This record gives sequence, C-alpha cells and structure tokens, in this order.
Amino acid sequence: MPKKTGRRGVPARDKARSLHPMADCTVIEAAALMRCNPSTIYRLINRGEISAYSRNGLTLIEGESIVAMKERHRIKPGDMPETNDPDAAPKWNAA
Repeated sequence: MPKKTGRRGVPARDKARSLHPMADCTVIEAAALMRCNPSTIYRLINRGEISAYSRNGLTLIEGESIVAMKERHRIKPGDMPETNDPDAAPKWNAA
C-alpha cells in the first residue's frame, strides 16, 4: 500500500498536482501544494485567508484563493538579509 502522508501528517508530494488559477482542489491536495498539514488548511479557511465550499460532503478550496494567499505572503526582494553576512539580523527580529 502506498504511503499516504509524509512526516507529521503532511501529505506526500505525489498528492500535489499542478494548480491552474481556476482549478479547485481538496484539503489534502491544497495541503500538499502548500507543503503543510491539512489542519493548517482548515485554520486558513476559518480565518478567511482562503475560501472554500462544500460539495457532496467534500470540502473544496478555490484555487484562485490559494494563489492570492501566496501572493499576499510573497517575500519581496530586499526583505531578507544577505545570507553571507553573519551580522545581518532578519528585519522581524530587529529590536
């Protein structure tokens, strides 16, 4: 029997499929795409960060909302410190 999940309940990579901006996916597929636990997907739904709907008892996530969330959380150039500078502190840890 093939392995259904990776470490700590994170879905295996083979569960992920290419996500067209208009394609909807299940919670397991969304978790595999985002490399997180399915409970994180439910938490994002409850917070309103991604939108979902139910069809025949199956929770489906709108593909466009995943793409939009990734864009909202994208790290912009210059926000990360240089990796070769040991004295550089990340902006979020700066006092």
